[in-house]
Amino acid sequence: MAESSPKSRIRILVACLILIAGYAIFLQYYNYNPGFNDATLAGMMKKDAAKIVDIANNEYDVDLDYSPESIKKVDQILGQMHREHLETPFSEDQITKRSILWGSYVGEVVRSNVNCEWRATIGLPLQLNDETYLYPTDWCHQKIVDGGEEDHLWARYLFATTGN
Repeated sequence: MAESSPKSRIRILVACLILIAGYAIFLQYYNYNPGFNDATLAGMMKKDAAKIVDIANNEYDVDLDYSPESIKKVDQILGQMHREHLETPFSEDQITKRSILWGSYVGEVVRSNVNCEWRATIGLPLQLNDETYLYPTDWCHQKIVDGGEEDHLWARYLFATTGN
């Protein structure tokens, strides 16, 4: 068996460190305990989604009703959040927490329209029956940080629910 080059060993080490850091953030946010599993994550996401309904109403004067169309409203709110982030950058911790909170709402809307379940693993995905994974928290992270197109979340929702 041929020896790997120092560059490839460094790449592997860096990839491992990135995975470990991501998992550490996941554990820190959810105050990891041995009882944390798919069911407890689903309960947390449901509670976080309810918090977002209140936040949207109180801070943005927007009513969220868990309808598919409400994702367009979340798109607008996160677009505003992106502009705020450009003016005064949020810390990585703030971005992560906001992404998880808003992603919980988007994920709960997806769950109400597609047969899928939250999975207590890195990235906090929703798993569809066919082993497809959706990452609504990542969708929200990308919208907050990069802005993206106006209908960023809506396009992903449509793809998740219709495949188009």
